[in-house]
Amino acid sequence: MLADTFSQPPSSYGETGAGRVRAGAWRVGLLALGCALTLALFAGDALAGQLPVSLGAASSYAALAGSTVTSTGPTTLNGDLGVWPGTSLTGFPPGRVTGTVHAGDPVAMHAQGDLTAAYNDAASRQPPQALPADVGGRTLAPGVYKTGATPALGLTGTLTLDGQGDPNAVFVIRVGSALTTAVTSHVNLIGRAQPGNVFWQIGSSATLGTSSTFAGSILALTSISIDSGVTLNGRALARNGAVTLINDTITVPTQAPTPTPTPTPSPTPGPSHRPPVGGGRTGFCATSHMPAGSAGRRPPARPLLLSPRARARVRPGLVKFRWRPAARAARYALMVDRRRMSTGCATRASVRVGAGSHSYRVIAENRYGTRSSRRRAFAATKGPSADEIRRGLGLDALGKTVVADAERITLQAAEAGALRSALRLVGKFATKAGVLGFLISIGLDNGDLSCEQGPLYVRAKPTFALTANVLGLVSRAHAGPNRPLFTKINDARSALNKLKTFILRDNKVVSECEGPNKVALATITKLYPALTAASTHLTALAKHSNKPKKKKPTRTQPTPQECMAAIKALTKYASTFEKVKHRPLDPRTKEKLDKKRNDGTITSADLPGGLTFPGGPLKGKNLNKIREICKSVK
Repeated sequence: MLADTFSQPPSSYGETGAGRVRAGAWRVGLLALGCALTLALFAGDALAGQLPVSLGAASSYAALAGSTVTSTGPTTLNGDLGVWPGTSLTGFPPGRVTGTVHAGDPVAMHAQGDLTAAYNDAASRQPPQALPADVGGRTLAPGVYKTGATPALGLTGTLTLDGQGDPNAVFVIRVGSALTTAVTSHVNLIGRAQPGNVFWQIGSSATLGTSSTFAGSILALTSISIDSGVTLNGRALARNGAVTLINDTITVPTQAPTPTPTPTPSPTPGPSHRPPVGGGRTGFCATSHMPAGSAGRRPPARPLLLSPRARARVRPGLVKFRWRPAARAARYALMVDRRRMSTGCATRASVRVGAGSHSYRVIAENRYGTRSSRRRAFAATKGPSADEIRRGLGLDALGKTVVADAERITLQAAEAGALRSALRLVGKFATKAGVLGFLISIGLDNGDLSCEQGPLYVRAKPTFALTANVLGLVSRAHAGPNRPLFTKINDARSALNKLKTFILRDNKVVSECEGPNKVALATITKLYPALTAASTHLTALAKHSNKPKKKKPTRTQPTPQECMAAIKALTKYASTFEKVKHRPLDPRTKEKLDKKRNDGTITSADLPGGLTFPGGPLKGKNLNKIREICKSVK
């Protein structure tokens, strides 16, 4: 029925320019409806169930930390124990470990790399459902959950996780900051839910209260603190900080059975069929489609980098890196500058960077160890972003008006017959809200709709680019004269005047290409006040820097320390010179200085080079005067 309803466009539109516009709009609407239906089908598949978070080498660890693991009392770990890059393990014994212990060795390093990949995978799971600030007394169905307005999560009482009869049900709980459980709190699993399929992704640290019972793997960014008498049926995995235990019991859950998909008949794919590559929403690589033999040993395709873009400027701090899945890739690694981290099958990761120039490389590796990579450079700067500059100078409001005018003119051009240009550029309105938006949106960049007296774009683009650059420089100016910026403002105002003269003829807008000329003239009119405000701002900065500085009051009375240092410098010059220069003072110079010292007429100017004399009110006075002044100093 849907296909029959939309199979033919209405015939009443006719063949005029306006009719073709409406027909094009009808086709766009049909395409949007088809996309919506497709997305709805995929969304239904995504909501049907989640795959478990792959812990890799970290799955066998009961406790894994980044800095140290500390235990007090007879703690029992039914699994492995590890730490990396730290090496400190305290409290074992009396703590007991049934598995193996790895302190700062390559095995623990590998486990930490897989933990990072699992953490990023859990943090990217979609779509999340909102959680309250405290989940005590609630029952959750399988799925992905995330804290809401309050990033921290508390547990008071009992939280029930209902598997609804499915032993492969997966629970992914994303906590924005800290997880804190109260004393004697419980996580209860019902409906065949398995602790090996419960994952807690913690944005900072986790704290489990005394005598509580907890289930699931804790993947904490910072640290994990477990109070006395806690039973954890899962794992305590901390990426950067410590794991602290007090007479606790941690048991690594057995691996839940892998869900067996129900086979469904499907047509044999043709020659153009390409199966999807893993690493998407769930972060798992799909390697089953890789051909066997020599064809399967081909190197993986180079991953397509998404963000940061080439030569992009980002804020220092936590930067998000994303890339598209590569064909024949079984795992990925991200290298930022010289730091390398394994992301497993996840196609995104977050790394903290400082200010300066950086580069990152994404390495794709197939199951035979063959690699391919792609590199990109970017910069982290502390300066204001482009959005902050636009908001500070009021360019956002200007952009909205420009886009509205550009849309109106484009539709008029479409009615007049320039249908190809209008339909090709109508989708760019939302992203072309800058001062050049009206020119690019109506197609002047490609030569369409150019005026007979000369293309408006050639004259307007450098003028508005100069103005936008000047306004950006003024927004970042510091206190001071800033004379070059005044010159740039005058140049921008002169360029706007020339463009205005070009547009106007006898104080009227020329008839050729009238619409774009009107929009350009309106933009010029709105930029004049911005340049005036910039001049006023620079004048205020210059006045601020010219304020007279308060002079410090001149001291007439020395301190006791200055008196002692001055008298020592004028009497112990021989020994001081020998300590500083590592040689004795010249005998003739010493004889001359001794005579002046005995007379009390020696001053700081008589001291040999390399010796220091305290400043202040005693500088330039002789020894007798200094002794007289210092008698009254307490």
